[in-house]
Amino acid sequence: MRQVIALLFILSIGQVIARPTKLPVSISGLGPDILVASGTLGGISPNNGNLNQSLAVSVSGINTNFNSGSASFYLSQGSYTLYLASPTIVSNTQADGMIYIPGYYPTGLYDMTAFNFTDGYMYLNSCFQVNGSVASGTLVNIAPNSANAGQFISTLLTGSGTNFMSGSSTVYLSMASSTTIFESAYSPISNTQRTCDFNIPANAATGYYDLNFYSMADGFLSLPYSFYIGSPTGIDLEQNDKSKFVFYPNPVQNTASLKLPLSYTSMPGSIEIFDLSGKKISTQFIEAPANGTIPVPVSGLSAGKYILVYSNASESKSIQFEKK
Repeated sequence: MRQVIALLFILSIGQVIARPTKLPVSISGLGPDILVASGTLGGISPNNGNLNQSLAVSVSGINTNFNSGSASFYLSQGSYTLYLASPTIVSNTQADGMIYIPGYYPTGLYDMTAFNFTDGYMYLNSCFQVNGSVASGTLVNIAPNSANAGQFISTLLTGSGTNFMSGSSTVYLSMASSTTIFESAYSPISNTQRTCDFNIPANAATGYYDLNFYSMADGFLSLPYSFYIGSPTGIDLEQNDKSKFVFYPNPVQNTASLKLPLSYTSMPGSIEIFDLSGKKISTQFIEAPANGTIPVPVSGLSAGKYILVYSNASESKSIQFEKK
């Protein structure tokens, strides 16, 4: 009997030794065997946005430590990533910031990833929806919408559904193969109106420019062919230059003359006159002028500024003039 009891005792000791054990863990001085849940992401609010939209969002966590050092947050779908710009850590479980959704990004559900050195990487799948509609903010007009090269001009930009009061923004003029002209100063008046000051370079190319706007709140907005830059004198080219266009006199009261380069005197063409809103006022078809000079009647125009566009089979030329 004593031998049997001794054998059973030895076997029970072996089982205890062979059994895997859980080591006590001490966390923040709470003592051994304290089970602490891992930090997880709770959600993002709002949980959807439109293409070409900047959106203020709030990220929530559960048992997280957002306040512990630097933290980053982003949404992703495949190789497309939307970062939470300059996040503001409100608490250990809340972070606020802005995201911008470019107009060319894919629609559908995006996953969220967060990281800090205390929580490590945290994930929340399919938590944000990018919709197919485009944000509604648009540019309406800029006034005045013309200037001469070398001129300083103050303008008023008007938008619809825009957020001009929300943070900093940038406005610039651009034309293909020409230098971009950034505003020199601006001042927001309301969410739909702001001033734009421009110093037009003396060597700026003449013609129509696109007006471009960017802010975190509205994204990229554009108003194509909305601003005209003329020559420093108001006459695009010197009258005695036989290789270039000349419009004179400028300003004009009744009849002006358009002098064509010698290479154009054998070509038929047309002359169109537009007001500064882009409305066509008149069209004049011309045969090949023998002496290269074309009379342009303007007596029927109201006083103001206009754009004359000469076109032939190969190219066109625009000139701004003033009717007295």
